[in-house]
Amino acid sequence: MDRYNLLRGAMGFPIDSEFGRSFAAMEQERRKLIFNRNKNVVVKIVGCRRRQESPSDLEPVIHLNGFFYSDSNPYILTCAHGLESGATDFFALMSDGSAFNDQVPIELVKSGQRKQVPPDNAWVDWVPDVAVFKCPQQPAHPPRLHGSVAATGDSAYMIGFTGRDAPQLSSNSGTVSSVHFMGGARSPFGSFTIDTYAEPGYSGSPILNMDGFLIGMVQAGHDPNGSKQVTAIPAQGINVFLQTCGDVLPGIKP
Repeated sequence: MDRYNLLRGAMGFPIDSEFGRSFAAMEQERRKLIFNRNKNVVVKIVGCRRRQESPSDLEPVIHLNGFFYSDSNPYILTCAHGLESGATDFFALMSDGSAFNDQVPIELVKSGQRKQVPPDNAWVDWVPDVAVFKCPQQPAHPPRLHGSVAATGDSAYMIGFTGRDAPQLSSNSGTVSSVHFMGGARSPFGSFTIDTYAEPGYSGSPILNMDGFLIGMVQAGHDPNGSKQVTAIPAQGINVFLQTCGDVLPGIKP
């Protein structure tokens, strides 16, 4: 049931089915518009390492999503935890939304700091979990992404490739359930959660609000205590990280 009718029901008013259907149709059209505007911005990133017995052969070891964020330079944002795979070579697979039509090598420019997590240092964190790659070419239609701030209760819309080899772009939506602002040892670049499910391989996917503004990037999807939840890195935190690179990297447009 949509939020309008949930509110009406909670206040004791009859459900307005006709308005509810119109509202749902409008939301669906907005999601379709956002998808079509951004489908060529998202890429599948494949990290490979060279086989010891045949160094010229590359073995895929990690699959992530990533996305172009600048209309002036061909830079791709994704999650830094993909570097933990031991991959030595990375490739971006371009798609028109239904099929991969190009594969190009990409070069790592900058990533968050790799830190071991105390007390036993058995886990590794990337602060922030952001990596920037340079691509030799821009997509056919350069992105016009502008950043915004996520707030609890906002609708969030994710676009990405699922699994390892699926060339079909998919999307998912949910509601921002919590926001952790930047600052402090645990979350210096901030984070937020969305009450929905992220398919395996969805890390690095862009998250947009219903106005089409970039609000963050998928970091992980998990199922704590049976409740589906996506952890995300906020756009403003990513932008702060980009600004630490000086003039080397463009920031996210406000």
